[in-house]
Amino acid sequence: MRGILTFTVFIVFLVCMMDEAEASDYCNTECDRTTCGKVSCACGVHLDVCGCCSVCNLCPGDKCNVYDSYCGSGSKCKFPSENSLDGVCE
Repeated sequence: MRGILTFTVFIVFLVCMMDEAEASDYCNTECDRTTCGKVSCACGVHLDVCGCCSVCNLCPGDKCNVYDSYCGSGSKCKFPSENSLDGVCE
């Protein structure tokens, strides 16, 4: 059990580091919201990895994963097991 927890924490750490590196690769130093597309979202919005443009949240019932688990409408990404990378917003 301790090994699974350590592995999970390690994976989450790597995902966070990858997101940060990814953002620095293509994010401009200044946010130009005029380049952002308009969004119409049923379950709310969050900011993209650059912290600039709005992106739709996932709705309850949508598939989510450890990489983009932005579930809206008060739902959270639920995983079927501790080792799963894919889940469903519930």
